[in-house]
Amino acid sequence: MKKAFKVMNELRSQNLLCDVTIVAEDMEISAHRVVLAACSPYFHAMFTGEMSESRAKRVRIKEVDGWTLRMLIDYVYTAEIQVTEENVQVLLPAAGLLQLQDVKKTCCEFLESQLHP
Repeated sequence: MKKAFKVMNELRSQNLLCDVTIVAEDMEISAHRVVLAACSPYFHAMFTGEMSESRAKRVRIKEVDGWTLRMLIDYVYTAEIQVTEENVQVLLPAAGLLQLQDVKKTCCEFLESQLHP
């Protein structure tokens, strides 16, 4: 499974076979609907339901800033995320919105470690 995601991420980095562009602020992130939907219940509902976004080539997400969204989409493809003091306060609510439970858990563990070093 990791190999499949690695190949999909390579395709994404070359902008090959991408079928959606996620827009947040002034940042545009090319991606594959199937990868986003497989990893995020938020995107699954968006792309498989009757919403207009299910057919749109460009989808704007207003609730998350561009850099945070890029980090989370990178996570979807790589299963890697760096949680720091500088980003935990924006990552946690964004991960909640996109329903990325593992990222939420990582953020909470990071915050707990800061309370009890």
